[in-house]
Amino acid sequence: MKTQVDFRSYIEAGSKAYSDGQYTEGGKIFLNALKEAKRVRLQDSRLTVILYNLAHFYFQQKRFRKAEALLERALSHCESLFGRNCDHVSLILNRIADVHMIEQRYSRAEALYKRSLQIDRRLLAADDPQVAKQLLKLAWLNCIQNNFDEAHENLKEALEIKVQNVRDQKKFAKPPLAEPSSIDELNEDFADALDGEIESDLAYPPPSNFTLVS
Repeated sequence: MKTQVDFRSYIEAGSKAYSDGQYTEGGKIFLNALKEAKRVRLQDSRLTVILYNLAHFYFQQKRFRKAEALLERALSHCESLFGRNCDHVSLILNRIADVHMIEQRYSRAEALYKRSLQIDRRLLAADDPQVAKQLLKLAWLNCIQNNFDEAHENLKEALEIKVQNVRDQKKFAKPPLAEPSSIDELNEDFADALDGEIESDLAYPPPSNFTLVS
């Protein structure tokens, strides 16, 4: 008879280890979770979470092929549960594309980034910061491929989103702040907001975990 397995505890413990920078410990936890998932033939959303997080352990170990294989499994499983156009699918697509970027498979990375962006455009507001992040990744990839016209268009749209977000933040700030008096001031605000973002997004850190779907 199969024993009850508390997968939520596995996921929470592994996630905490990652947040504490203990990637080896977190990887071991998620590896054990995957073994238990196989034993009890787990098929719900927790399996996607385990596969996704275990992939980050191998990513930190620079074992990119192993990370990619797990992400592909996570993608297939997630699509089977929630369809091809949910937010979790977009996130997994992004991470697979990140692996392709590191492996210099630029055409494949571009296709995945674009599919992820297409999903986000369906699910999110046009000025959502996540859309800007997607556009920045694509623009960076465009530059690597010497596709500067498309890079310009993606950067322009990302800039418009960022500027709008800065304006909204200042509009609703308490106490209210003065509106930027010039485009130079807006550009400075944009650059400040973007300063850490490019470093974090394009260096491919482990992202936050999925929210479990009941």
